[in-house]
Amino acid sequence: KVIFSFEIPRACPGNSMMSLTNSFIGAIKRSTDLRYNLWWAFGTFLEDIPRRLGSNEALDHAVDAVTTAHAGFCTGRSVSAETLAKYSYALKTLRVYLDHPVQASASSTLCAVMILLVCQTFIGNNGQMISGHAQGAASILHARKNFGPRDDFERKLFLSLRGSVVGHTRLHHISCLS
Repeated sequence: KVIFSFEIPRACPGNSMMSLTNSFIGAIKRSTDLRYNLWWAFGTFLEDIPRRLGSNEALDHAVDAVTTAHAGFCTGRSVSAETLAKYSYALKTLRVYLDHPVQASASSTLCAVMILLVCQTFIGNNGQMISGHAQGAASILHARKNFGPRDDFERKLFLSLRGSVVGHTRLHHISCLS
């Protein structure tokens, strides 16, 4: 006699990642009204992020923060404590990744910096023209031995990042070639 036993499955670790992925995909859908569409406003690199989620915690937490900030923006709400907490946690996680010799130059870590730059757009930056994330991205690019993109994702990321980095360098009279 075969006895089948089963229990109600508990929440899988993947469920929160799937929820995050679905929320992010909703924010970058090309059919979303242009006033609220992240893909249109910030670049085509965003469409490559869902497949990278779950492989880099800095990117995961940055996407969580920007998705929460974007949802509040779309509904006209002011910045919530939840958004600020997620943004703060994303920054702390990013700091750990930037201190790691291999992760600091990884594409997904640079992407996390870019996503936090987008997030700061929704949160505000106390009247500053350019954020510190643009400086961080410029530093990551400068620290890399090979400045060229390693793949198509990095090419899209560099294309989207160029405005922020060039704006930062011009504002602070920094040479892009040094």
